[in-house]
Amino acid sequence: MSKILDLSTPKIYLMLLAFLSVSTYVSYHAILFHDSDSNIIAYNSFAAPREERMHNNVEEDENDDDERQKEDNMFAKKEAIFARERTIRIRDFVPTPVPTAVLKESNQRQPQIDFEGIATTWKLPAKETSIQLLKDIQSRPVGFDYNQTTDILSLRHPLKTGGTSISWMMLKIWGERVVPGSGPSNWWQRDKFRKAVKKTHRGNSTYWNNMRVLYTHSLLRESKGGRKNKLLWDLRRSVPEFKKKRFRLLTIVRRPLDLAASSYYETQCRIGRFANQRSLKGKACPPVNLTDVMHKNIDFYTNKCDEEGWKSKQCQQIKEQGAETFFGHCGSIDKMLEQRKVHNMMHRSMMGDFPRPPDEKWDQSNGINLTPTLEDVSLYTLRDLGGLIDYHERHKEDFVWFAITERFKESMCLFYYYFEVEPVEERKSLVKPCRPLTFWEERQKQKHIENEDFDYTVWRAANAIMDVRIADMKLAIKARIEAGEKLEDMKYVGPGCYA
Repeated sequence: MSKILDLSTPKIYLMLLAFLSVSTYVSYHAILFHDSDSNIIAYNSFAAPREERMHNNVEEDENDDDERQKEDNMFAKKEAIFARERTIRIRDFVPTPVPTAVLKESNQRQPQIDFEGIATTWKLPAKETSIQLLKDIQSRPVGFDYNQTTDILSLRHPLKTGGTSISWMMLKIWGERVVPGSGPSNWWQRDKFRKAVKKTHRGNSTYWNNMRVLYTHSLLRESKGGRKNKLLWDLRRSVPEFKKKRFRLLTIVRRPLDLAASSYYETQCRIGRFANQRSLKGKACPPVNLTDVMHKNIDFYTNKCDEEGWKSKQCQQIKEQGAETFFGHCGSIDKMLEQRKVHNMMHRSMMGDFPRPPDEKWDQSNGINLTPTLEDVSLYTLRDLGGLIDYHERHKEDFVWFAITERFKESMCLFYYYFEVEPVEERKSLVKPCRPLTFWEERQKQKHIENEDFDYTVWRAANAIMDVRIADMKLAIKARIEAGEKLEDMKYVGPGCYA
């Protein structure tokens, strides 16, 4: 593995960039790095946005196109440096030491937790290493270093995981202290955020310092080697007060089969709508005719794209592929599985670039692959979802909590207890009367399970962490009761959370 030169560290890089700037809009900068043969390579790249360099309404000739391609390649190489630098840092990352008082209490509880049994139940590979990671996670209780004044709890709500319910509960708890732009079941609402920055709360430090949470479908961690998903970066750039805040990540994990079925049923093919399985008012669920669903999708989107002028990305794809090809998987679960429409759904949906599925190819432009095997996937998930990795060198952006859809009540017990918020009524926002798995055949379910090793590896590791945290929380409550406190006086212990 090649080493990154000291010249690529942020401080030296910024000095070098400043030295080589030649104008306000256009600057060239030299980057030095080692390639795979340890040869030093130098290259230049434009810093100005492409749009600023385009001539008004003048078609660029082939030489300009060649220069643009070279420039894009140079930019990709520069990003590859930082991608490799980050993956090396994550690989070697050592968690911040736990305060002595916290460590003392967790060590007293540790012998009472069956780590080996948990690792066996969830079929964790590399059992000895996995058990040690579970012990490390237990020694760092959820939110042990959470500071409600300086931290912003940031929920990345993967589609079809039950995050809408959690978002509404967070809104009920924090109210006006939710960062504008958040949405219970929305991608980041950039216009609302910018309006708050520029008009409604411009220059209002007190308002922004009071922000406590955000929630969105949008990805919070960078992916593709650091070239996508800059939401947290944009928040810090737009609001000076956020530069002093620490965004503590939250997410949701769902059993892969249920996640796949729900995605197919609702997001991909709108089966609930086109099979008339909504607004039943107590009536039995009608049967599903997938061929009919496919044709209704074709008719609906063809008409919609006609009205909108075929401008959207989806409409362009339908036009290029043909509607019957684009929606073909909606007519058959077997075809959907063959086309891998629900394959590796947990990749990039929660933790950013990592863990990476072993069956996908990667190159150095996306950084070093830390998870070439399923064992690596499991161990990485334990570390990251377990709060043992600070993803960003300066801003940390660690996972402080996650929920499991099938274990919603337990997940919220941890949330209330460790973030010290009083329990609120659980809101079941979008529970469907007709379940997405009811028309799957057993062989189709089994095929999905056999094909989705990556997703199930992530899911099992998450459940092992959940088992450890629930056991540790109950032991902590038990110790408080033995010390003389009454369970009914513990306001952060939700109903049924200690039994």
